[in-house]
Order: sequence, then structure tokens, then C-alpha cells
Amino acid sequence: MWYHGWILAIAVLAWMQAVPAKAYTVKSGFTEGCHERITAEAFMVLLDDPRWPEVVVPGGNTWRNLARPLNQWLFDQALIDEALPEPQLFVLFSLVVGARSPDTDGRSVSDLSSQRSINLDPRPEAQYVHAIRAAQDDEPEGSQNTVTGTRASIRQSFSGAAAASLEPAEEQISAAPFTLDFYNLFHVEVWQPGFLLGEAAHTLQDSFSHSIRDEIDLGQILHVLNYVDAVYTHFNESRDGIAHSRHLDRCDAAELRELRDAVDLATEDLLDAFLRTQAGDESALDDFVDEWVTFQEGCTFENDFCGNKWVVEARKDPTSPILPNWMICSAGVGPARATWIWAMAASILVVLAARRLSAR
Repeated sequence: MWYHGWILAIAVLAWMQAVPAKAYTVKSGFTEGCHERITAEAFMVLLDDPRWPEVVVPGGNTWRNLARPLNQWLFDQALIDEALPEPQLFVLFSLVVGARSPDTDGRSVSDLSSQRSINLDPRPEAQYVHAIRAAQDDEPEGSQNTVTGTRASIRQSFSGAAAASLEPAEEQISAAPFTLDFYNLFHVEVWQPGFLLGEAAHTLQDSFSHSIRDEIDLGQILHVLNYVDAVYTHFNESRDGIAHSRHLDRCDAAELRELRDAVDLATEDLLDAFLRTQAGDESALDDFVDEWVTFQEGCTFENDFCGNKWVVEARKDPTSPILPNWMICSAGVGPARATWIWAMAASILVVLAARRLSAR
């Protein structure tokens, strides 16, 4: 009947508040995973480095079953000639699970409700883990504040990994939440230093897809993009920054090859900094963040970001408000808008139900 179509349309409208995920993609039944591939390829460069600590491999088959496709993928990419020994595979698996974690919190990519809460989490630290602005990071200080928060996020995860590696080997095993598409949440064993290092890698990688980098020195960030404001109609680029770009999230785009090469090198340097720290180099972390995550002043909306070539790419396929202006309550801000949408949907459903009953 006709009202079934209305009800479906309203349900879709409400679920559309679960906005598309930002950042390099993670692997799901529908997508190829940028974070996983970049992290795995970086690990392979340092695979045989003797500075890696000895790792105790846990019993049980859960992590082994989940990690088995990693070996196959490495074969398919011609990165290995024979299967990785279990200690190396366990480290790689832990890195990959950690690199996925900020985008999924262990939950399925198909869990739209969870994805919405993760992507629009209003806490600044929840946005900085993706190297992107929080709602209060308006210009003129917004980009610099975000870079400061991004550096702090990388430091926190990296320092946690270094501290965990000093624990007795048996105590370095922890349980991390994990979900396969359309399956319930469960926990899987990980090597905690690798898991936390994977989280740091995620933030680092997002700092390339969520910012405008200097054309010459790709370690310098000129401007940071915006997601949390860009999905609403109150978005103003001069105040909020350039809108998040789905185009920059495409890690295999030919025109972004230079950025992808830099991401690969930076991720390798992150793992190398961890190994240097393991060997007693106390300046390794400082050297790393100063080389790859530093803010450069001077390029703003007013001067068209110094004519930087990456701005052209960042303006392709931008995140934008999902709902048209006439459907947004101008008095509401942020989450209140979503509440208004739900109220509108509920009101329409009540009217439709009343009409149906009166027609009987």
C-alpha cells in the first residue's frame, strides 16, 4: 500500500543521519581497506628487522582464522614467498586490527548506528584521532589547534605501545573488540604494543587525507579539513575550514599518488621510530612527529591557501549536508537537528497510522 512507501522513505531519511564514514576506508564486505594495506605494506618493509621484540603467540584459533587472509593477501601482492611465521603474523594482525579500530571501535562497518556515533562524536579527542577538526576548531586558530591535537593523539598511542612493550611478554597480550560484517561484536587476542601502534598509524594516515599538505615538504600541514560541521547547513568554509573530501580518501587515485607515496613512507617511519625507541633512542618519537606532523602558518582562506595544488583535489567530492535546507530546523544546532528529524518522522508516522485506522 501507499503508506508502506512513506514509512520506508521516512526510515531511510532517519537512517541517513548515519552519515558516510570519513577517512581512508577500512576493509568491509563492500570496500577495500586503505588503512590495512598501507599498514601491512609498511610492516613488510621492516619485517626482518632484528629490533622487533620477541612476541608470545596466544593459544586459540580465533586470531589465527582472522589472520589467515593476511597471509593470502601478502602472497597475492607478491610481498612474501612463504607464509609468515606465527609471531610475525600475530604482530601484523595486531597492527591491522589497531589501524581499523578508530574507524570501527571494533564494530562492523555495516553497523550504521555505531558508525554515526563514531564519526560525529563531539569530543575533540575523538576527532583528533582522525586528524580532523573538532566542532570548536574555527579559524583562524582551528588548523593549528587540530594539528596540535593530532600530534597529541599519535603521541598517546605511540607512548602506550612503547610502555606496553616493557611489560612481561605474557602480559603484552590483550583482547580487542572486533566484528565481521553482519556478525555480533566479539573479542580477539592482539599484541597490545602492535594494536596501539596501529592506532597511531591510523591517525598519521588520516592526517594526509584530512589536510592540505605543503607542495614541497609533505611533512608540513597548511590547513585541516572539517567533517563535523560540513554535514550541516550551518557550515561556513571561511570559519570552519574546507569540507572533508571523499576524493582525498581514495588512497589509490592516480592524481593523489604523491600523497600516497608520502603516507607509505611516513607509516614506515612510524614503525621505525617504534623500533628505535625499543633500542633506547629517546628522541625517536619527537623526531618523527616533527618530521611528519607539523603546522605551517600563512596559507588561509583569505589568500586562497597560497594557491596550493592540493586544494583543487580537496574540493572534489566534498562532504555536504545530507538534508535540504527546508528540512533543517534553523533554530537547532548539531545533535539537536537530528532530534528534530526524528520528531518530524515520528509525527508523520502517527498521522499515517491514524489515517490507516480511520480507513478501516
